[in-house]
Amino acid sequence: MKKFWTMTIILFWAVSLSALPALAGDYPDHEITFVVGFSPGGSTDTTIRTVATPAAEILKQPVVVTNKPGAGGSLALAAVLKAQPDGYTLVNFNISAPMGNAIRGTEDFNSAKDFTHICNLTSFPNIIVTPVNSEFKTLKDLVEKAKANPGVLTGATSGVGTSQHFGLELFKSQAGIDITHVPHKGSTPAVAALLGGHIDCGNINSVDVIQHIKAGKLRGLAVTSPERIPELPDLPTISEAGYPGAVIISWIGCAGPKNMPDALVQKLASTFEKVLNDSEVKAKLKSIGFNAAYMPPEEFTKFVQKEFDRYMDLAKKAGINK
Repeated sequence: MKKFWTMTIILFWAVSLSALPALAGDYPDHEITFVVGFSPGGSTDTTIRTVATPAAEILKQPVVVTNKPGAGGSLALAAVLKAQPDGYTLVNFNISAPMGNAIRGTEDFNSAKDFTHICNLTSFPNIIVTPVNSEFKTLKDLVEKAKANPGVLTGATSGVGTSQHFGLELFKSQAGIDITHVPHKGSTPAVAALLGGHIDCGNINSVDVIQHIKAGKLRGLAVTSPERIPELPDLPTISEAGYPGAVIISWIGCAGPKNMPDALVQKLASTFEKVLNDSEVKAKLKSIGFNAAYMPPEEFTKFVQKEFDRYMDLAKKAGINK
């Protein structure tokens, strides 16, 4: 009997170790799938594709980006939640994850506890915009119209539970107005609706609208960062417009299924740190409005918990819900 249990224990450890390639030093030995919860061409998709190629060169294996848009990124998170924690399935982990919990609850998943938080990648604000032929020249114009016509004006975002949705609801709460939320499956279709003049306004990631504002195709009313942004120095902040409680900075990170081995997490994090420290990658991100904002695993995990607590509290106080 003693021999039986000894062999059983040895077999258990052999199987366990074989399931952790990172501990054996041979990770990765085949392609990695990076799931993006938003449509192609949007801010999240652009960030992930910008870092995926150089990461693949460092890891010496392909990093294949696949889009699974919907529900403010939650469809992708839910799918990756069920994947093996072997490092071969990653997912974009954005500000929309804790914000989604604040709006929809934690029945599907808890963004602070149910994932392995690998690192943060980039950060950027949102911009409240209108079509260029809109009657609204300032944020004050928009607020006055909305107050006079509750629920009549429409506001586009990249989806329910995203930073754009949460920011729009927070702004509405601060301004005491009612604008009908029109969610889309990502920033790209939301911007298309604004460019076509089908929506009255939108709260959109800066990287997705800066070029359209500069080209005179959209009009910026306010940026949600604490300070003005260098790409649009004449655009006032939302605080300057009178709503300091609506300041929000979006961020995009990387995560995997819960219980990923630490050695594997550290290898992936150090890979993305090298990518973000590359001058060419930094310049490319900056040229489209992103700030490289690397944050290591331990720090990122604590940061996500703080963001989770912050937005759960703000949603409750502001009455923000689906």
